[in-house]
Amino acid sequence: MAQFTTPGVYVEEVPSGVRVITGVATSITAFVGRALRGPTDTDAASPVRITNFAGYERIFGGLWAESPMSFAVQQFFANGGTEALIVRIHRHAKTARVRVPLSNGARVAFVAANPGAWGARVRIRIDHEVESVAAAAEPPDTLFNLHIRDLDTDVTEVHAAVSCVAGHPRFVSTVLAQTSGLLRGPATLASRPRASPPSTGPDVFAARGTRALTVAAEPDGTVVDAARLYAGRGLRTGKRGLYRLDHADRINLLVVPPYRFGSDLAKQDWDAVVAYASSRHAIALVDGPAAW
Repeated sequence: MAQFTTPGVYVEEVPSGVRVITGVATSITAFVGRALRGPTDTDAASPVRITNFAGYERIFGGLWAESPMSFAVQQFFANGGTEALIVRIHRHAKTARVRVPLSNGARVAFVAANPGAWGARVRIRIDHEVESVAAAAEPPDTLFNLHIRDLDTDVTEVHAAVSCVAGHPRFVSTVLAQTSGLLRGPATLASRPRASPPSTGPDVFAARGTRALTVAAEPDGTVVDAARLYAGRGLRTGKRGLYRLDHADRINLLVVPPYRFGSDLAKQDWDAVVAYASSRHAIALVDGPAAW
């Protein structure tokens, strides 16, 4: 105990079990709509939390003429927004894929991590130059290295010493699902993929033997509608569309831009959005009529 020997005012701090009450965010804004790329409402990563528009560009592809949501997010951060949750929904979008030959002559499909034309800009290469220490501990000819590049963003991933054996801790599809933002693998592989031809140039992804993902016509799908936003069978129970936000602990504002530029959400659409916002104790933000 402190000893005070002269008159005066003293402040003494003593240990206490009482914890200071910390504040909680009051400006978490959720956006639901169409985007060029990124996790969809069926992906475990959705909704995605971002804290700036650069994050939106990196994950969801930035501004897109077919996405009113992308412009709403840009304006949110340009006007002082600090935290957003993004739910990407799509309608009939295609996923890029590539068939890779295996050592036994069969082929398996690797697919882009999520739907959209962006996947057609993904390139992959495979080599068997696995470190001897890793290879010695595994059955012969089961390990390989997988190299992936997104030509649009120049993001490159290297997944070293992955296995073709399902159930292995380093099974290629398990590793991709856990760590890759670009690619997903098949459920099983009968043998390891064949190695790409050696590259002598400075850019291995420009070399012969690099495999490109391809995507069918209309890869970005069609305009989202009420059936994909809130009215479709199984959306509420499956936590998809608007109801993907059930996976978020808290939202304060809910933004659902029009499905396309120059149009408005119908009254029944807004009734559904407002009802959901009310159930989450949030405020729904409404776009003014396009005619304005």
